Amino acid sequence: MTTHTVELELLPDPDEPGRPPAVLRGTFLYCTRRPFEVTLVLLEGCHPKPRWTFARDLLLDGVRQPAGEGEVRVRLTRRSGRTARVELILVSGGWCSVFSLGLIDLVQFLIPTMDLVPPGEEMRVLDLDDGLARLLNR
Repeated sequence: MTTHTVELELLPDPDEPGRPPAVLRGTFLYCTRRPFEVTLVLLEGCHPKPRWTFARDLLLDGVRQPAGEGEVRVRLTRRSGRTARVELILVSGGWCSVFSLGLIDLVQFLIPTMDLVPPGEEMRVLDLDDGLARLLNR
């Protein structure tokens, strides 16, 4: 398992110009038992702590080009005077939250995940027999 805690900016609603982003901490989690997934857990503000689980490939693709459809989208942004950032757009029901984090922070999380399980090798480490046994024993 690998984890990486980052600083996230929760961007304000576009209908509220001039409002600064809220700064939160979040932790990305990656476990080789679920090699296709990453989880983001917000560490502040709510109990229980909000969690989103989505495809690692979405982040890997999103650091190069816009990626994702539906509930989770990722895009690289470059604004004047700032280092490159990545926006995670999370949609659920009737709401949409946009989180921004430094590209370097995200890459510092992704590199160890690729060391553990290189992209394209996920099926090699996935234990389908264990997953099937857990499913049938429920």
